Amino acid sequence: MNDGAVGYWFEEKVRLAFAECLKTKPIKAVRLYDSKSAGGAGGVGNWLPEQPGDMIWVIAGVPLLVEIKASDVTRSLALGYKKKMRAAQIGGARLWLRAGGTSIVIFCGRADGVVELWNGANVVEAWRNGWPKLRAEPVLAFKNVHESEVQQAMQSMINYLVETLSDEATYFKRLAPAGEAHG
Repeated sequence: MNDGAVGYWFEEKVRLAFAECLKTKPIKAVRLYDSKSAGGAGGVGNWLPEQPGDMIWVIAGVPLLVEIKASDVTRSLALGYKKKMRAAQIGGARLWLRAGGTSIVIFCGRADGVVELWNGANVVEAWRNGWPKLRAEPVLAFKNVHESEVQQAMQSMINYLVETLSDEATYFKRLAPAGEAHG
């Protein structure tokens, strides 16, 4: 399966996990148009501009810009983020962060059974500095996840976000926007 197909597969797993958590958790979501819906990268041929992420989640009152990435080739977002992210996405995420928002990137390396949650500020920083790989660690990572367990791993990740964002001290330690967003 190519990375485009695995991306749609993973987005469906994320959607199903979120729908399950929506039944019992203080969460909401808005799906943003993807590049294909917007007429291709950059919105060429359509009136819809390219979006800075895939979704906006609101968890415990905190809005999150969410980008979902997946690969059958790349083992971790840390090693392949430059190939997976487009300049327009980075620019949109940077504006979101500068406005005081919080950004996350969720990555699935399906071939290696990895599901990772990244602070989007770290991805933006690495891109802007031209680093060949991410220097930070994922906020949360599941390893050795079988395809049949990906939705459950995502539900655990969403539960983690609910707990983290409900606790202000933990939120500012783990996911708060980088200093650029507050300065």
